[in-house]
Amino acid sequence: MRIILHEIVRNIKQKKAVRKAVWKGRLKPSRRVICKYLARRFGADSASVQEKVPQLTDMDVLDRVLEQLFAANTLEEARNIIWEELSQSSY
Repeated sequence: MRIILHEIVRNIKQKKAVRKAVWKGRLKPSRRVICKYLARRFGADSASVQEKVPQLTDMDVLDRVLEQLFAANTLEEARNIIWEELSQSSY
């Protein structure tokens, strides 16, 4: 009985690890695209904004941020978009 429980727990942990890896695997490319866009659009001045991007941990938020960044005309607007999302996600 103990062996079976141990196997079940181990199996659950493995599945959680796989889900976490898949989740991270989806977040990383989205974050990379946002940072590339910021660098291309606003240059080296966007470095401080790019440093905040890894703090965005939800795919829906990342998608929304990217959509909004396409409409941003200034680095300040881009900064505000990201900081607004970060402030909302910290509640």
